[in-house]
Amino acid sequence: MRNCVLFAATVLLTLALGISCSPGAEPTATPVPTATPTPLTVGLPTITAPATPTRDAVVATPTAAPTATATPVPTVQPQRGGIIIQYGSGDPRTLDINQETSVLPLGYATGIYNTLVRIDSERLPAERVIIGEAAESWTVNENSTVFTFKLHKGITFHDGKPLTSADVKATIERLKTPPQGVISPLSTQFRTVAGVDTPDELTVVIRTSAPTGYMMAQLALPTSSIAPKHIVDVDQKALEKKPVGSGPFVFKEWNKGVDIKLSRNDSYWAQGTEKLPYLDGIQVLVIPENAQQVAALRTGRVHMTGFGGRGLSEDEAKQVAQTNPEIRIIQYKSTTTGPVQLNMTQPPFNDFKVRKAISLVWDQTKLLQLSGAGELGDFTGGISLTWALDKSYLLQFPMYRGVKAEDIAQAKALLAEAGYSTPLELEYLIADRYLVGSERNMGVLSDSGLFKLTGKVVTYPAPWTDITRQLNYKITSGSIIKPLYDPTSQLSTYVAGDPENRVGLNDPQLESLFQQIGSAADFAVRKKLTDQFQKRLFEEIIPGFPASSGYQHNAFRPEVRGWTHHGILRDNFHFERVWLAK
Repeated sequence: MRNCVLFAATVLLTLALGISCSPGAEPTATPVPTATPTPLTVGLPTITAPATPTRDAVVATPTAAPTATATPVPTVQPQRGGIIIQYGSGDPRTLDINQETSVLPLGYATGIYNTLVRIDSERLPAERVIIGEAAESWTVNENSTVFTFKLHKGITFHDGKPLTSADVKATIERLKTPPQGVISPLSTQFRTVAGVDTPDELTVVIRTSAPTGYMMAQLALPTSSIAPKHIVDVDQKALEKKPVGSGPFVFKEWNKGVDIKLSRNDSYWAQGTEKLPYLDGIQVLVIPENAQQVAALRTGRVHMTGFGGRGLSEDEAKQVAQTNPEIRIIQYKSTTTGPVQLNMTQPPFNDFKVRKAISLVWDQTKLLQLSGAGELGDFTGGISLTWALDKSYLLQFPMYRGVKAEDIAQAKALLAEAGYSTPLELEYLIADRYLVGSERNMGVLSDSGLFKLTGKVVTYPAPWTDITRQLNYKITSGSIIKPLYDPTSQLSTYVAGDPENRVGLNDPQLESLFQQIGSAADFAVRKKLTDQFQKRLFEEIIPGFPASSGYQHNAFRPEVRGWTHHGILRDNFHFERVWLAK
């Protein structure tokens, strides 16, 4: 018998229910035998636990129910062997998973590592259930400030060294306060960690300075994978090109511009009687051109689209469904957004009047018509669904109600006041992966007649990521990673010092609101503070404006078996139960 905690969410309220579960059985509600702690209520429900060891916790997905077109596959016993081949649109910046939330390294490298807990792929997409991975069990105190984990015995890294509580402690400290030269995209979310204790080799205690209801969901992220202390203590850069983890697959080689290869970990600690993983290995082919990627899928050169990288566009998915009905296609919504960003540290966007002017002529309604994707509420200042600003508020602004002649006239006057004649010439930094969307954005801005944009195309993720982090651009758009559906993650983009803050924003009032959001437990309080944060961005700062909120399409040839729907991007990349029908 195993214990678990179920959290069911409506759009505006999270309820905590105690349930008991047995392997293979659907959970049924029963009274909780111990006092149930008050959950911290967030859009994507946070995970808390009673004072007894907990294996499972359920969190509802905030996305719309995914759709899939598939040829029914008969249930057969998994077969061992074979190398699954997928495509990637380019080389990742690094294979050090702690330094990335970008989908490229997550798709390539997550199977190498283990996290303390993870999302159970077997229950996706109906429910997102957190189960133990390196952690055999855990407890969370009543106000979500103390998280105690018991590790499985006998976990070893690929080099044979044991995984212990010291590795977990070193990883969390590395994520919170990255050493010089290391980038931690989760540093803002881990800032509440006050300390990590290791009473023995198999016990980890994480203490936080404020209630941190999203901690369990955060620890399930691939970016929170456990790094080997004995390696990073010697060289913090060692995992960037030669990753070492404890997961089902071992890094084999990285041929830049060609492929990345992983092989089966024959000594995988979690394989049990099933002898996981089933595959001999994974190969990711670097195929930059979209048309070549689709051709490789259709002809069987690859078994699946680049999971975690570029999948299929909506048009490509429709075409493949028509020409290759045997290929399974899954659509899902990513929490990643693609806003237009304005570099506030350089002219002309260091002047609020120019930022205000460009926002007045940004016609979101026209963009939605052109792209055919997204709902109004999905396109706020970088946060959506439960935490989004109310539509009645958004419709006050030209970008949402539609740009009128008087808006263009006001924008022109503001540009004149700032000392700029029209059309104002701007260089738009284009990430090659987002070429179509960027060109669409440029067209929407140019339609006003007040701006003349020329594009500069660079490769994504590098050097686009480096250029934007160094604030060496004027205006751009690209992927902003939102790994958690919580305002502490969604809004961290606008917090000083966050790696995703690529607009140079440093605002004490926003900093104060962000701290209050992270510490508040009541949903209504958090929602009010989150609204205040967004309204200040929208009305008084304008670091950019919404452009896209992505839908993803992944496709699998019929020989790919054992793949369960991944729910939200970044939920599951391990591939340990995926197999190939021969």
